[in-house]
Amino acid sequence: MARTAQAPTLRGLASIGGRTPHLEGPFEASGRATRTQDRRSPTRYAALGGNRVLGLGEPPLDGMVGGMATLAPLDAWLARLCDLVPGASAALLVAGKSEQGPFGALAKRPTESAAHGDLLAAARMAAASGRPVIRAAEGEHQQPTIAVPAELPGAIRSAAALALSPRPDADLSAALQTLAAGVAWLPALLDQSAGRSEVPSASLARDTLELVATCLDHAEFHAAATAVASALATRYRCERVSVGFVAGHELNVMAISHSARFDERSHLIRDIAAAMAEAVDQDAVVFDPPTSDGAGLVRRAHTALREHGTGAVCTLPIASRGEIIGAVTFEAPARGRIEAGLVASARPAIDLVGPILLGKLAAERSIAAVIVDAARDQLDALRDPRHPGRKLAVSAPAHLEGIVQRAVVAPTDGFLTESRARAGDIVTKGQVLGALDASELALERRKSLARREQHARELRAAMAAHDGSKIPALRAQVEQAEAEVALQEELLKRTELVAPFDGIVARGDWTQSLGSPVARGDVLFEVAPLDRYRVILEVDERDIGDVRPGSKGVLTLSALPRESSSVVVERITPVATSKDARNFFRVEARLEGDAAALRPGMEGVGKIRAGWRRIAWIWSHSIFDWLRLWLWARLP
Repeated sequence: MARTAQAPTLRGLASIGGRTPHLEGPFEASGRATRTQDRRSPTRYAALGGNRVLGLGEPPLDGMVGGMATLAPLDAWLARLCDLVPGASAALLVAGKSEQGPFGALAKRPTESAAHGDLLAAARMAAASGRPVIRAAEGEHQQPTIAVPAELPGAIRSAAALALSPRPDADLSAALQTLAAGVAWLPALLDQSAGRSEVPSASLARDTLELVATCLDHAEFHAAATAVASALATRYRCERVSVGFVAGHELNVMAISHSARFDERSHLIRDIAAAMAEAVDQDAVVFDPPTSDGAGLVRRAHTALREHGTGAVCTLPIASRGEIIGAVTFEAPARGRIEAGLVASARPAIDLVGPILLGKLAAERSIAAVIVDAARDQLDALRDPRHPGRKLAVSAPAHLEGIVQRAVVAPTDGFLTESRARAGDIVTKGQVLGALDASELALERRKSLARREQHARELRAAMAAHDGSKIPALRAQVEQAEAEVALQEELLKRTELVAPFDGIVARGDWTQSLGSPVARGDVLFEVAPLDRYRVILEVDERDIGDVRPGSKGVLTLSALPRESSSVVVERITPVATSKDARNFFRVEARLEGDAAALRPGMEGVGKIRAGWRRIAWIWSHSIFDWLRLWLWARLP
């Protein structure tokens, strides 16, 4: 099965680090809606060149690649990707003229690999859909594969895919982020190979990917932010590098290079925060001493920060999806200076790592903060025309019943003398569940046998005396006695109550009632099959209009709260039932999936999907329905 996520861009690429890719098939989460955002294409890519295509049986891409002298840089690029992603055993790069294809291979590593077929399928899917793809291993000999798309000018679509060693889903997401960061540099690599490079060099791309990998190596936000700040300080020979993020109307310093702890109340930290806020407020890169490009910018806080003994200060805002989310401040050593190319070289790395750090910070929020943010998001979605609705689900109490439920009844009046099973026991066909007192039936059988023997002797005597008038009557009496004996023998057999088929005892526990009288026809036990169940939902009469035969839903049982089962509505009883001061309709649904852990009588809650509704309608329809009915009943 495959799962897809939003395509990354060069600037907002690492934003996928803050959320899990949308899952399909077995990875789908029950009962939650997914939102797909518009794809953003890269801003400036030059045309591809060259006409050498590595085959894999695909049609050539003549005319699409036409000026590149060699594709060797692509092979080196794939090799570098395999080195950066632990456990990557094979890589493939494909391209096509449009989203409909056909897609051919531009480069592959190694030249021959059994995984190339799976890589080609994943890369095709990513290039055609424009969304990253994760394909889980479906067999023992298959490997997980990930693919990330790239869109080039002239409707040229491209995608890179990696084959990985088996690993948890979290590690697959981290590998996907690293691959996405590498794909963001693909157009730059092609431009440079074609001799038209106006973008950072391959070494800069390598350094950026290594910084992303450094960030992803740490699960906790503070450790990741400190590692990133330390890596930047080492790379640019700075005395100190600080990372801060916007929180409401404030900007807080969150990490400092080579410092596990720091005092937020110290003058140094306050001056760093002020310098960051100064750059964020102006949405500009601020230098002190100023450069020729920084004329007119306010840099008072940067000048104050230099008084702590640094030679030069530079602050770069961190942007994500068009918003400023934080800033990074570089401080050169005393009598030192900031390198001239710092902004051009550090900007891509910061724009990639910033959203990843923000995602880690969001994951460490308190429960109260999560609730407040979720409420704010819902209010924003209520006003946002791009998010007009949510999935509607009808909730109802539910319980399990056997698809067939057989009653074991008392065959005659008597007393219960034995109980060998009770509710919940697993039984096999023919197993004795209980027994009735058979003494009276045995006595009646002996009386019937005696009468039959007496009538038989009288019949033989009449036949010996050739008394034709008595023979028919005596023969009838013998037959009547034989019938009574046969009936009593059958009733004696039925005094042993046996299971009609393999299953589970759904009802009946007489272990505390041995010797109690029972009447003919009383239900003593109920047996249900173990492998076939149906779900009974008690849908409120106000919601029954949103339920249809064929509607799908999810069932969660009280006994198994961590597991959910899929159900499909099969039948709606057209008669309402009143119980516990409410009216509901009985809805029967088919249970899908494994039923080994289920038992008849289990209770829980079922949710039936009822399409999409506007958020305002979901929140207010019950109130308006009640008000409409109240007014109709009272107005003339």
